[in-house]
Amino acid sequence: MPWAPKAACVVPGCGEAVVGRGRCATHTKTARTHTDRHHTGETAYNSARWVRLSRAFRAEHPMCANAAANVPGCTLVATEVDHVVPHKGDVRRFFDVGNLQGLCRSCHARKTQKETQG
Repeated sequence: MPWAPKAACVVPGCGEAVVGRGRCATHTKTARTHTDRHHTGETAYNSARWVRLSRAFRAEHPMCANAAANVPGCTLVATEVDHVVPHKGDVRRFFDVGNLQGLCRSCHARKTQKETQG
C-alpha cells in the first residue's frame, strides 16, 4: 500500500491530522450536505443577497440600535446587522428588512449570548 502524507483537517481551526486532504473522523460525521446547509440558512450569511442587504442596511442605519438607550459598552457605530427575532433557518425571516437592526459588535455579542444561553 502506498504511503500518503498527512495533512490537517480542512475544517478551520481543527488541526487533526488526516491522510491526504479532507476532514478528520469527527468532522466527517458532523458534515452536512450543501442542500442541508442551504435550507437551514447557514450559507445565507455568505450569499451575495445578504452581503448587499447588510451593506445597504448599515448605510441607512449607521448607529447602533442600543445607542439611544445609553447601553454600557455600546460603541455607537453599527458594525453588525442583527435579526431582531432569530430566523431559525426561515429564509423569509432571514431576509425580512423589518426584522433587522444595526448593532455594534459588543451589543450584538451580548444579545447573541443571551439568546444562546436561554
